[in-house]
Amino acid sequence: MIESYANSGDFASVEKVLSRVRLENRVITEHSFIVVFRAYGKAHLPEKAVDLFHRMVDEFHCKRSVKSFNSVLNVIINEGLYHRGLEFYDYVVNSNMNMNISPNGLSFNLVIKALCKLRFVDRAIEVFRGMPEKKCLPDGYTYCTLMDGLCKEERIDEAVLLLDEMQSEGCSPSPVTYNVLIDGLCKKGDLTRVTKLVDNMFLKGCVPNEVTYNTLIHGLCLKGKLDKAVSLLERMVSSKCIPNDVTYS
Repeated sequence: MIESYANSGDFASVEKVLSRVRLENRVITEHSFIVVFRAYGKAHLPEKAVDLFHRMVDEFHCKRSVKSFNSVLNVIINEGLYHRGLEFYDYVVNSNMNMNISPNGLSFNLVIKALCKLRFVDRAIEVFRGMPEKKCLPDGYTYCTLMDGLCKEERIDEAVLLLDEMQSEGCSPSPVTYNVLIDGLCKKGDLTRVTKLVDNMFLKGCVPNEVTYNTLIHGLCLKGKLDKAVSLLERMVSSKCIPNDVTYS
């Protein structure tokens, strides 16, 4: 019933069922709460998710784990409330509330995303470097988020070094990873390094997608290399990659 009401956005009925659960001393699992958190996220009600997270133990005797914590943190950060997300993280993980919740890889990824969005890239790097101490290894998303943050701060060299580190740590870059770096280098006008990066991409068996081609075409147009841009468009079509509005614009 809780899941059905939550998925249809009927939060008044969700509260009625939860009240009955509390009155009749019944037990519901953490999974049901996570479903409600996600529904609050879709409805853009992050504070409702935070409130329910705090009620889980006292009112419903449901043990919270890193899963429900991440679910609420994700709702807050996806709403663009980055300061609030970091505040919630500190309250749960670093305060003396004895919640006994240890962050995992997803928790760190969300914190790094929030810090990068706030342009606190050096703090994001500190969190990134501290992950192994917490027995959490960065994944492709972690590297990509940090690279994007560095590129937006025009710290391209550091972002490219992260690509090398990522590969030496056995973490395979995806087209999204390359796209972030290609975009940063194109905006800087460094087409020589862009070419090397694309060669590296093919070497690693990573197939360029429409975003890759669009970014490259845009970079060539900015430098006035229109013939090369048109020839890249032809290559894009021959690679069975369909141009879109962005490509033609």
